[in-house]
Amino acid sequence: MIELNDISKSYRSARGTPVEVLKGMSVSVEAGEFVSVTGPSGCGKSTLLLIAGSLLHPDGGSVVIDGRDFTAMNSDDKAHQRAETIGFVFQRFHLLPYLTVRENILAGGVALKRSSDEVSGRAEELMEKLGMVRRADHLPGELSVGEMQRTALARAFLNGPKVILADEPTGNLDPENAEIVMKALSGFAGEGGAVLMVTHHPADADRADRQLKM
Repeated sequence: MIELNDISKSYRSARGTPVEVLKGMSVSVEAGEFVSVTGPSGCGKSTLLLIAGSLLHPDGGSVVIDGRDFTAMNSDDKAHQRAETIGFVFQRFHLLPYLTVRENILAGGVALKRSSDEVSGRAEELMEKLGMVRRADHLPGELSVGEMQRTALARAFLNGPKVILADEPTGNLDPENAEIVMKALSGFAGEGGAVLMVTHHPADADRADRQLKM
């Protein structure tokens, strides 16, 4: 499902010298598999995840998801395939502050050509599943941290993705909400999806089917 082949990525330091973050790294995640990535800060975990989601282009190597080579696509095709195939969950949620919970979730479906009834129905199902129905008309500033992450999780699931990429999804959460998020990710993999999660939490890493250490 996810194949990162011989990925390399470098940045320029403030002094102009190259800093190699990833060198010849290959990672695969099968359909129905939950894989966690751990390692010290600055080792390239988040860079790897951004490349896997085609939000960052590698210097070398290829990113193949569901049989499609994202590194060979133009920007428009890449954006469409990303919306069709990948759901993202970030530590900082990235909710739009001027949209309600319902509107933030629905924003995840803007890039796809689906009927409004289909998308709205799916959003309502997800809010019910994640306990957000009573907060549907609230703005992010009126939510708890856990509620914001559950909203972001619903947005990630809206399009029925085949892949979820999660960057420290429980980093800011209390144990109860962290458990909700981890169960949702495990359930997604259990239904045939592929999950690649970056985490600093050993207990969360242990929930995965397989752990990678950087």
